[in-house]
Amino acid sequence: MTNDKVNRCLATLEALAQPLLRAGVYESEEDFLRGLAKEVAWSKIHVYQNRVWDFEKRYQKSYEKFVESILNTATPAQEDDAWDWEEAKELLEAWQQVAKELA
Repeated sequence: MTNDKVNRCLATLEALAQPLLRAGVYESEEDFLRGLAKEVAWSKIHVYQNRVWDFEKRYQKSYEKFVESILNTATPAQEDDAWDWEEAKELLEAWQQVAKELA
């Protein structure tokens, strides 16, 4: 990223932070950025947790039990769901780790 792009990004972040700083929502730019990162993390956790719950509700079992139940007999749709479910679980865990580190 060029210095010009970096400077524009920083200016944008500062412009976004200023109303919240003036209102006392955040004490500093660092608090604003940390808060923003936490909000993104919790938003992603919500999205991926809901995806995992949707699969658990649809199949009435955990991911591990689902994979065991379709081993060697999976339809293409079940294979797709297994991949999507696994991805949701992995991304949920990744965002949970991010949230933990930001706490």
